[in-house]
Amino acid sequence: QTLITRALALNKAGNRIDAQLTMQRAVRLETDNAPLVYLLSKLFFETKSYGPCTEALKHAIKLDEQNLTYRRLLGDAYRNAAALDKAAEAYVDAHTLSPNTKIENFNLGHVLYTADRFSEAINFLDKAHRLAPHDPSLALVLAAAQIKLEHYESASQVLKKFCDDKTNRADIYRLYGMAQAALRKNADAIQIFKEGLQHDPNDVQLYNNLASVEQLEHLYGSALTHLNQSLTLSPEQPLVLKNLAYACI
Repeated sequence: QTLITRALALNKAGNRIDAQLTMQRAVRLETDNAPLVYLLSKLFFETKSYGPCTEALKHAIKLDEQNLTYRRLLGDAYRNAAALDKAAEAYVDAHTLSPNTKIENFNLGHVLYTADRFSEAINFLDKAHRLAPHDPSLALVLAAAQIKLEHYESASQVLKKFCDDKTNRADIYRLYGMAQAALRKNADAIQIFKEGLQHDPNDVQLYNNLASVEQLEHLYGSALTHLNQSLTLSPEQPLVLKNLAYACI
């Protein structure tokens, strides 16, 4: 117990490496103590030492195969290390233990989305959204996956209710407008982008998206205005400069 207390105190004081070394000494004295091995893995996780973190977690899981927390952190560590397939495997195991929770469905769906496995991701993201329908972050990832699969109507339905409720998240308006533009509902897309800018007048991408759709509608004066506003906020945008030149023609 003295070693564990010392390790935690060292970690609290910011002496992360000494804390890890001290906790490793404690683990060597109790190699079959799963919670202790988990504590060591958390210390590694905090310093982004994902290799030893995952090794410690795999050992903890061997000692306690039904522990959801260990499997979830294993997925987090692999995800942060960009080992997305291994992260997905760990999250699958966590999901098997707890298939009806928001976090397990979101973790699995999100890592599959990040790995460009959109058709696999969509069911888990949809379930997470249904478990927490008022969470805009979940809705955003679900809609992004739907757009990747060209399910533009479904994405619009997910995002519309947040815009109807006047969410202040510009990324929601941005994605909703993109879905409407993909459906060739350009007038609606323009209105949505403008509403987004009312909430965040400094969102560069909203100006760019708005101008792109305005150009499609031959609204070159408005497009020019919005491209200039984008460049004022962020001058280093070669593609925007190209669009600006086109709008001036």
